[in-house]
Amino acid sequence: MIDKQIIDSFKNLIDGLDVDEVYKKAIVDFMDTYDGNNTNEFYSMLVAVSGLLVELKDLRIVEHGYNLIEEESEKTQDELDSIIRQFKDLNDGKLPPDPMVSTLEEDQVTD
Repeated sequence: MIDKQIIDSFKNLIDGLDVDEVYKKAIVDFMDTYDGNNTNEFYSMLVAVSGLLVELKDLRIVEHGYNLIEEESEKTQDELDSIIRQFKDLNDGKLPPDPMVSTLEEDQVTD
């Protein structure tokens, strides 16, 4: 039999995780209805659920990184498209509206 205080500690731990409320609520609701028997299965369930919640958090971090890379890729593609247009204009004998100046920090001359 698992002590109510231990169950409450696990509920507080799960409630403090940075995941959607839907997931936390389902786990806490189960813990509220747990009758205290079969402690091995209870702890196995807690380990499995904790692992899933950590994996979910890791996947969100990966998703965030992917989104940042995707945004940067879109910006780079826009810059390349602009350079291609300017090149075509120059190739057609048109002067660009602004001088072509590199914005890369590596290209800036330092004293």
